[in-house]
Amino acid sequence: MAIRTITSGATTLGTITADDDIIFEGGSAAVITSLDHSALTGIDTVEVGPTFNGQIGSASAPLIAQVEEEFFYGASGGSCYFNSTDAGGAAATAKLLMPIGTGGSFYFVSAGTITNAEISGGQFVVATACVVTNLYVTNSAIVRVYDDTSTDPTLVQNHGGTIYLDRGATALTHIGGQTWVKGTASNNITTLNVHGPGVHLEDVGTITKVNAWGGVPCTRNITKAVTITDCDINAALPTDQVETFLNNPRITFTNPVVKYLGR
Repeated sequence: MAIRTITSGATTLGTITADDDIIFEGGSAAVITSLDHSALTGIDTVEVGPTFNGQIGSASAPLIAQVEEEFFYGASGGSCYFNSTDAGGAAATAKLLMPIGTGGSFYFVSAGTITNAEISGGQFVVATACVVTNLYVTNSAIVRVYDDTSTDPTLVQNHGGTIYLDRGATALTHIGGQTWVKGTASNNITTLNVHGPGVHLEDVGTITKVNAWGGVPCTRNITKAVTITDCDINAALPTDQVETFLNNPRITFTNPVVKYLGR
């Protein structure tokens, strides 16, 4: 194992060996050669600091590797394209991705799984073939998860960013920011927890349980019939929002809605 520093201005990743730690020093160069390291058993960590605002890979030729521990992306600008593939040529799992830069764009492309994606800045885009198991979004981050037929995340939490979700989820919790659910009728949500305003349901399948504790989902743009099995709603929320949600003709509530803190 060694620490490999990619110096400012370098355009190649150079020679990387298994279990290396890769640090991007800074600069605005496009690092576009020697990016396929899928033959290695794994890279330990990748760190991109705030002085970097260049490009790592491209949509057609991304950085390909199995990052076993942490991919820290704190770039102040530019872009990074990442494909998580192991030495056997199969989609691999990265434990942790942390894009926290103020202006960088991180593209998860082609293949692989990220177990925990903690997004607190910049833009994070998940391609159709890629899987994010647990997604946490905060601050001003913008996240786009494409494709309504791909594997749904287990957990999605929005603490203040903007999420465009083209898939379902086991547990979707909205605390702040804007969350747009834009999948299709095949995308189900087991539990939707709404702690504040900013949830927009456009296309979605069955929602097993809605907990509208601190906000009411906006359903103005729903285009297809939606079934909600159970719903608990804070009736002390603005009456017009509560009634608009409960009386939307495209929504069917299987069981009686439970209202509390009001009538």
